[in-house]
Amino acid sequence: NSVSYSTLNIEASGFHAVYLNGASTNTLAQCYVHNRYGYAAFLASGANWNAVSRSTMSTYSTASGLYIAGSSFNAVTQSRMTSTSGHGAMLSTNAKNNTLDQSTMTALAAGTAALYMQAASSNTISRSYINNAGGYGALLTSNANSNSIDRSTITNASLTAALTISGSSWNAVTWGFVRNTGGHGAYLTSGSKYNTIGQSTITSAGANYRALYLSDASSNTVTQSYIAHASSGDAAYIADNSHYNTLSLSTITVNYNAGYAYFVRASSGNVLSGSMV
Repeated sequence: NSVSYSTLNIEASGFHAVYLNGASTNTLAQCYVHNRYGYAAFLASGANWNAVSRSTMSTYSTASGLYIAGSSFNAVTQSRMTSTSGHGAMLSTNAKNNTLDQSTMTALAAGTAALYMQAASSNTISRSYINNAGGYGALLTSNANSNSIDRSTITNASLTAALTISGSSWNAVTWGFVRNTGGHGAYLTSGSKYNTIGQSTITSAGANYRALYLSDASSNTVTQSYIAHASSGDAAYIADNSHYNTLSLSTITVNYNAGYAYFVRASSGNVLSGSMV
């Protein structure tokens, strides 16, 4: 099935402007998809190999612009996903091998994420803009494993981190730009392991916050990156049982005397190599 050059609009909680459940190989192109009170587009269990391109998916509710759960190999390209009170794009339980490319994901509210991934694995976000003025930029949590965020910008202006990886492992952020003017830039926590950040810029301007903060996060790698704090905070801060992490071939800097460029506390086996501090 194919839908193109169309407006799909609904104003009903508990319903969806676009709903695919067990429906595969459908195409949605150059459409405006809106639900004032619920999910704009929902790809549910078994909705595989669908394609969304050059479309807008939006909601004014606590739901998400795009919600993918229990479905795989879907592709979203050159599209916009936005929510005023929920997550912009949400990939949840058993969402696997999906791709979001050349797209914009936005949210506005505290406690929400422009990109939210929970128990979703092997998904790829590439060449995209991810922004939340009030909450998380990108939040990977609760076994969101083996996902990739590549050549993307993740920004916010809140006390929550621009990029948070919590209880999730084997994720990769490459060629990224991660910035928070209010809180932590990148925050790895709650047993997150074997994640990699490479060829990326990570910055914070939040007073008393950190550009890169590892807490209870071990065996992670940050390489060939620029890590900087522009205010009275720390650049790279490793603490609270964060062991065997590696920072290499990177520039780590603070612009004020009130913070540390590189700080380790209550953690062991961490390696800093080939870097300018």
